[in-house]
Amino acid sequence: MTRLGSRATGGRRWTALLGAACVVVAACSSPGHGQPLTTVPTASTTTTTPLGQVPAVIDIPYVQRVMDVLDHLTGEATRRFVAQRGPDTEFEADLSGIYGPPALDSVKATYGRYAAQPELGGLRSSPGDPVASIHRLVGSSNRCIVFSGALDLGPILKNPPPPGSTEGVFQLGPKTTGQDPSHFNPTPWVILAEGPPAAGTLPEKPCT
Repeated sequence: MTRLGSRATGGRRWTALLGAACVVVAACSSPGHGQPLTTVPTASTTTTTPLGQVPAVIDIPYVQRVMDVLDHLTGEATRRFVAQRGPDTEFEADLSGIYGPPALDSVKATYGRYAAQPELGGLRSSPGDPVASIHRLVGSSNRCIVFSGALDLGPILKNPPPPGSTEGVFQLGPKTTGQDPSHFNPTPWVILAEGPPAAGTLPEKPCT
């Protein structure tokens, strides 16, 4: 899968991650779709802005709050997957509330591979939550967030990637209408991509 699946591949984590890391460069410049996001006034701080809203100025503390929630939801979905010994309807719905195209298809495919392996492959029997750490905000708008960071998969995987191999670029986009009908994800964002920047570089303003 994206965040979890490719992470399970050790040194290949960022190559397989999400299946299409090049969208980190391209997709943020594409117009979003679905319901408009609610932007709060500039006077609001990003540490007190409700997670269902987008602050007028997006900063690292706000993005970290969002990622903490998405990491927890990934853990919740994985715990359900392990408890059910594979995917079910609720699990599929949970994933669609966390990930957007093209990440979603890659995530489903990776979980499918886990389901086909004895003892669910490399997943822990009692998974925790992955932990994303944001290092630098590369670009942002009310419909796009791109940042660099690292992802600790130790709580989910029996053999997580070694330290120093989990660095990469992440892209978030707006949750679209109907993508999360059960309101599993309280944030306005879903994960669109994780991986190395296309051609090894990023544009100076990837969200414009």
